[in-house]
Amino acid sequence: MSLYLEYRPNTFEEVKGNERTIPAIRKLLDPINKAPHTWMFSGPTGCGKTTLARILAKELGCDAVDLNEVNSANFRGVDMVRDVIYKSQFMPTNGVAKVWIIDEVHMLTTIAQNAFLKILEDTPDHIYFILCTTDSQKLAKPFRDRCQTFKVEALKPKEMLRVLRMIARKEESIVENSILEYIIKKADGIVRDAIQILEQVLATDEDKRLEAIENYRTEEVKIENLCVKLFYGKPDWMDIAPMLKELKGDSTEPETIRRVFLGWAQSELFKKDSRRAAAIMEAFEEPMYDILFPGVTLACYRIVKGT
Repeated sequence: MSLYLEYRPNTFEEVKGNERTIPAIRKLLDPINKAPHTWMFSGPTGCGKTTLARILAKELGCDAVDLNEVNSANFRGVDMVRDVIYKSQFMPTNGVAKVWIIDEVHMLTTIAQNAFLKILEDTPDHIYFILCTTDSQKLAKPFRDRCQTFKVEALKPKEMLRVLRMIARKEESIVENSILEYIIKKADGIVRDAIQILEQVLATDEDKRLEAIENYRTEEVKIENLCVKLFYGKPDWMDIAPMLKELKGDSTEPETIRRVFLGWAQSELFKKDSRRAAAIMEAFEEPMYDILFPGVTLACYRIVKGT
């Protein structure tokens, strides 16, 4: 089991950060029989939306057998919604509630959203929906209006440091502060990424960990060089392709590439009006967890060709 899954919080007490969000959720759970039937967690990728959704499902009285999870990036059409509506008529097998956690809900088609509205307007007493999204504005306003929405924020550096130190301590390992600080900077508040990097560090011999971090820095330089090529001038695809091939050969995480590009593009837009920066942000808008490196390649190709 990965460290991210092993140390995933199982209760609200174990959740780090989001000090305003957790109390607000708890307030709505008291009394439980008046809790909203549709909840929405909105925030960046990897910040803990699904983790909060699973904890909330348990608090609502949902047993594991009655918990359903759907990723709208894979099942985004009206057929999925019809299946949910059909199954909602049945009572829970155990516990008092049936819960659907629907991830990346903004990926639902317009027709699917309209179909979903029917059950959101008249939800059975034993049914709860917990929707997770990185971009709630892509959902139709009538859909959003029927949700109790909470903003889930990325972890602040001090909070992230406490999480990483706790994991290292439980793994009976000491990690130098300079390495932890680098991990925090690289993860940019996304706890999933930070723990994944820490796991790789812990798997490295102690005397080689600083060397491993230097390799990460080298990887960052390669991504930044690719950014420079795409941001400025008129890039040629046959110059870009070898750089992508090298990153793929280094097993560079597509999400790492995506976030570096988004950071660069945002910085450019803060400085000046830049259509190129806006086009790059659009090309790398969606997470790469499902499409992986082909998604990075396609995004770069579209930037080069201006499509």
